Amino acid sequence: MKKMRIALIMQGSYGWLGGIEYIKNIILALGSLPPDIRSTFELCLICSKSIKQTALDQIDSYLDKIYYQEIDLEPPTLKNRLHWKIIKALSKQQDPRFEDFIRKENIDFIYPYISHDTRHKSYRSAAWIPDIQY
Repeated sequence: MKKMRIALIMQGSYGWLGGIEYIKNIILALGSLPPDIRSTFELCLICSKSIKQTALDQIDSYLDKIYYQEIDLEPPTLKNRLHWKIIKALSKQQDPRFEDFIRKENIDFIYPYISHDTRHKSYRSAAWIPDIQY
């Protein structure tokens, strides 16, 4: 049986710890599941290199892979930004850079992430609105 690849996006910074703590708690909860359930999925984290190592040290043992946006996603060069703008204009992709990454890394579920056109996606996603302020 193929393991489901789950990717969590760590949002926030040390100016807003709520996003970091929220994702960290989800990882701790998923990591504490019984081994027979935990063996059915791989847990990945997508974060910025600005996240302090002390936060990552608390969850590292529960993660199968950590992706850094500055390293693992295509760089926002002028050529890439023009390419993504064209793709965005011609399709319903909200973020072609991220869509390419998700496809390349075979992510099955990504959270929190909003995908408007779900008909042709190889993955599922769910949104999170912090503090329900909208």
